[in-house]
Amino acid sequence: MIEGTVNNALEAVLPLTVSGPAERTSRVDAVIDTGYSGDITLPPHVVSGLGLTRVGAMKLRLANGNEEDFDTYVASVGWSGNERGVAVHETESEPLVGMSLLEGHELWVEARRGGRVRIDPLPA
Repeated sequence: MIEGTVNNALEAVLPLTVSGPAERTSRVDAVIDTGYSGDITLPPHVVSGLGLTRVGAMKLRLANGNEEDFDTYVASVGWSGNERGVAVHETESEPLVGMSLLEGHELWVEARRGGRVRIDPLPA
């Protein structure tokens, strides 16, 4: 189980520990974005602080319908008690958790300021 909270802007937020090479880690508060189909996004200062290596670029469609290229990196996150490899898209926005990372899990949100957020693995 992974737990988070709903912030004052009514966003479901998860605390995540992201790891890069050479055991560099960063704790981020990531907003759950069900409209984002990737794993996670991180801002440039976190990507560089983790020492992530660029592995390519990916074209993503934004909420406004525009498509943009985003640099892509590989990292790992602590997820349900395990380390899980993730694709990181570098963006100028706050960190986001997308549907690819949530795949195979149930998302429960108490939709009120200070409410609980819980993610549980689905039964096999």
